[in-house]
Amino acid sequence: MSFGNRIAQLRASLGWTQLDLAERCELQSTAIAHYEAGRREPTLTNIVKICRGFGVEPNVLIKMEDYK
Repeated sequence: MSFGNRIAQLRASLGWTQLDLAERCELQSTAIAHYEAGRREPTLTNIVKICRGFGVEPNVLIKMEDYK
């Protein structure tokens, strides 16, 4: 599963829109859309922002470990 798919899966499981996640991460919703569609890969800085937005450690999004 790609990083973008993991973002989309976690976001959907929380009932959030791409805009909801973008606001929590202080990113543009178009960036989230590009990551989820696999058109772009997030920078390390943006990976950290996304993890903070979700309130999870990076290993959760990298491997989808320990998420309940």
